[in-house]
Amino acid sequence: MEESIVEQICRQYLDKLHYEGEIIYWGTNMFYANNYCTYTETTNPHTYIYEGECRECKKEVKVSVPGEALHKYEQGGYIQDVMSMLSSDDREFLISGTCGKCWDELFEEDTDKENADETE
Repeated sequence: MEESIVEQICRQYLDKLHYEGEIIYWGTNMFYANNYCTYTETTNPHTYIYEGECRECKKEVKVSVPGEALHKYEQGGYIQDVMSMLSSDDREFLISGTCGKCWDELFEEDTDKENADETE
């Protein structure tokens, strides 16, 4: 049975997803933000600003998360649902520590293949 594109991406990404010798598990948790970023809490509006380096390009990334969204996430909500106001790039950074530009570069080949498959 041939692997689906999702299975291929997951396998490829897990092979690449290491940070300081540790495996970062891919999923919908905020593993990178909770383990490798610092955060500042602000009020009015209640917001958490996570700061960290992209694990690929080392560029500094900041992501602002509304306090209410973080609370819903910590109560078991899925990041894509409770933080839908964030871009997919920002959510991915919180999960894996990969900025949007590097994510696109990591999976450019997969996206090209997927687009080619859709046109056939």
